[in-house]
Amino acid sequence: MLQVDRLIGKDHLFKRSIILVKAWCYYESRILGAHHGLISTYALETLVLYIFNLFHASIRGPFEVSHSDRIGHFA
Repeated sequence: MLQVDRLIGKDHLFKRSIILVKAWCYYESRILGAHHGLISTYALETLVLYIFNLFHASIRGPFEVSHSDRIGHFA
C-alpha cells in the first residue's frame, strides 16, 4: 500500500480514498443492521486500486473515488 500511495502521490490520495470508502462501508453496514458486514481491507485496497487504474486521469480527490458512477461500474 505504501508503494502505491507514493506512486499515486497527490497528498496521499490513495490512503485518503481507502479511509473514506472504509468509513462509508461502516456507516452503510450500521444502517442496514449488519454490524460485522465490513469489507476486508485487502479487498477494499484492491477495489480502490482498480478504480484508480480505470479512472486515474479524472480522479482529483477521495470523494471522486467513491463517486456513484465509479462504484456503480461494479454493480
